[in-house]
Amino acid sequence: MVNFLGDRIKELRENYGLSQKDISKNICSQAFISKIEKGNVFPSADILLKLADRLCIDISYLLDTSNTPRHEYIVETFSQIREAVSKRDYRTVREIINGEKDNKLFSDNKLQQFFLWHEAICYFFEDGNFNKSITLLDQALNLTSHDKKVFSEREIEILISKANILTDYKQTHEGLAVYQDALNHLTYLPNIVNKFVPIRLYYNYSRALRENEEYLESIRACEKGIGLTEAHSLLYLKGDLYFQIGLNFKLLNDYKKSIDNFKLAEMIYRLEGNKRSLNLVELNLEELEATPK
Repeated sequence: MVNFLGDRIKELRENYGLSQKDISKNICSQAFISKIEKGNVFPSADILLKLADRLCIDISYLLDTSNTPRHEYIVETFSQIREAVSKRDYRTVREIINGEKDNKLFSDNKLQQFFLWHEAICYFFEDGNFNKSITLLDQALNLTSHDKKVFSEREIEILISKANILTDYKQTHEGLAVYQDALNHLTYLPNIVNKFVPIRLYYNYSRALRENEEYLESIRACEKGIGLTEAHSLLYLKGDLYFQIGLNFKLLNDYKKSIDNFKLAEMIYRLEGNKRSLNLVELNLEELEATPK
């Protein structure tokens, strides 16, 4: 069991690109993680629970070899849902959730939370039902957050979804308050496994600030997001962040800086082969370059 546990922790840690120091922070020493992975010691229940939470998995996956197929099935189901959401295929999301939410494999609160979260997204974007969507998002958060001072990455992602929906529903002030709440929780996370989460948060926050005519604040949020993409060598949303800066400078009538940032966005969109966004940035560049200086 000890060797199995160590192998599993090491495998998950390496899959996330984390060092022993990363996962040990505020839990135990790096040397103790090394001993666990080598099978020399077995951690206490408290340490094991904290490690499972940091690695975003159920503790049973670390302890029981019979749970491997169960874990893989859950991961595959959630991957299918995330992929369908990325394609805006909300009917498929609903079909998967309806087929699995009563499955005993998904009875854990954290797993039900994932379903509620994505059901909420479907209610808003598929049905246009704002109230139902917000209600489900709050229910999802209440399954695990309660009165916690520090939210998990999952809970921060749910806050981002809630803020996005509020902003899309033209409740921009309420949306900004939720984004700020998410940013506050983000500062307390000892380690962020999914590096996309803070970048996505800054991007969406910048859009809401622009909608609220807070153009300089929006630019600052974009710059923080770009800083994270560079720190982690990611292109994720980098073009969109430069595009947002370009829009903000355009609205501030600073056409030179607007063009400079649109061109940076254009370069990234070309690298990504993102034709839809490329067309949009080219339209803005044509408009600005035709504007009398």
